[in-house]
Amino acid sequence: KKCSPWISLIAEKLHCLRTMDVPRFAAVAFTRLVATVFLIIALVMLMNPTFNLSQDGIKFDDFPVAGKAEVRAWYVGTATLVSWLLYSATTEKALKGSQLY
Repeated sequence: KKCSPWISLIAEKLHCLRTMDVPRFAAVAFTRLVATVFLIIALVMLMNPTFNLSQDGIKFDDFPVAGKAEVRAWYVGTATLVSWLLYSATTEKALKGSQLY
């Protein structure tokens, strides 16, 4: 007796879950999570730099205009680059690059 395509699809997905490499999946998920955190840091720095830097005791509003641009460019650029590297590199290289391997 032939089963429906939906049951075949569900059975195939369950088989994939049973044969999944859990440590590899966890490592990939972790690097993607860290990449997302760095991207959020970059976005917060673009939207509200005073809040983001006040946690470190830096008074962003006291900087001159050029200083604000430089500090914002440094933080956003660094966080965006780290996020992109963690997201685009292989898992092993991403973990070694962030010293978590």
